[in-house]
Amino acid sequence: ICLIGRGGLPDTLSRTFDEKTLYLVSADAIEITSQRISGNVIIVSGKKITVRADASLKDIILIAPSVILQEKFSGEIQAFGRDSLVLEEGVSLLYPSVIGLIRDSLSIKNPGIKISENVKLSGILFAYQTGFSTANGQVSIKINKDAVINGLVYSNGLVDLKGKISGSLYASGLILNTPSSVYENHL
Repeated sequence: ICLIGRGGLPDTLSRTFDEKTLYLVSADAIEITSQRISGNVIIVSGKKITVRADASLKDIILIAPSVILQEKFSGEIQAFGRDSLVLEEGVSLLYPSVIGLIRDSLSIKNPGIKISENVKLSGILFAYQTGFSTANGQVSIKINKDAVINGLVYSNGLVDLKGKISGSLYASGLILNTPSSVYENHL
């Protein structure tokens, strides 16, 4: 385990899967800018991870309460959050990418995943909550128009689907928000 100090992440980091997993940990927010990181690396933040479009990430794992992949980022990653995950417009994630929300505390209000317009994801997209209570909302996945998911989408909460899924969708319920109304279990 390596603590990320003031210098931040190294510019280039590559780790084979024959080597022991390298954990890069910070209690603060992490911004991944122009770094090239690949292989057996797990980056953990106590607050938030933001990935800019100029970052080059392959086969790594990101873990934080909130993860944001900024506009036009492209890579192969696994990203896990507790509060929110946002894929901004034009993000492209190649197979075998995973975007997952795991809500383990019912005190988190309205946790969710937002897939913006023109996002392409090949892999798995899931939102899961332990226990069940609608007091603070349930987990949700919002897939905006022109977004394409190739693979599996799972939520034991709600899915708001305006994009396209080439694969399988499993959800407790579907929701369609329009300017004039909200439709439940409607495709």
